[in-house]
Amino acid sequence: MVGIVADVKQYDLASTARAQTYEAFWQRPFQFTSIVVRTDSDPRGLAGVVRRDVLSIDGDQPLSRVLTLEEIVGRSIAQERASSRLLTLFGGIALLLAAVGIYGVLAYSVAQRTREFGIRMAVGADRGAVMRLVLGHGLALTAIGIAVSLAAAAALTRVMASQLYDVAPIDPATFLVVPLALFVAAFAACCLPALRATRVDPLVALRSE
Repeated sequence: MVGIVADVKQYDLASTARAQTYEAFWQRPFQFTSIVVRTDSDPRGLAGVVRRDVLSIDGDQPLSRVLTLEEIVGRSIAQERASSRLLTLFGGIALLLAAVGIYGVLAYSVAQRTREFGIRMAVGADRGAVMRLVLGHGLALTAIGIAVSLAAAAALTRVMASQLYDVAPIDPATFLVVPLALFVAAFAACCLPALRATRVDPLVALRSE
């Protein structure tokens, strides 16, 4: 025994490290051999140099594949990466639909409460108060939805754990950035109905009733 090395994920990033030993090639020759070359420069530029050096040692020993470590890792997680991109696309569509839904609900609410806003403004409420009222209603609904979604996401992280590499299932950055993005999208969706509510003419609103 020469020494002990750290654990290595030998086959793919999803597998757990298993006990294994390293043996000298001359003691146990193997038909398929991989050569690892480390460099500080661009590894793609060394492909021709490595091929030439191998052929200079043994002209009957061609190199079948020359890949960078980045390419090897990329191939090993290609399926997971495609799934992540698909989920990201679905997430973006869901975010867009949520924003449209919030806008639709608030726009309908503003239309139904036109008389109320007219009365409020007639008795002294300013446009800022009306806008805060509409925004508060929309953002309160958003906050409830985000809270429920975070609880559901935390409960479902075990299902997604197999798709994550070097990322904790409950990742603080993800659980902070995503709700923030949802809140910003909801705020943008609330702005137009809120502005529409502030433009209600009290006299027109009261006469229409």
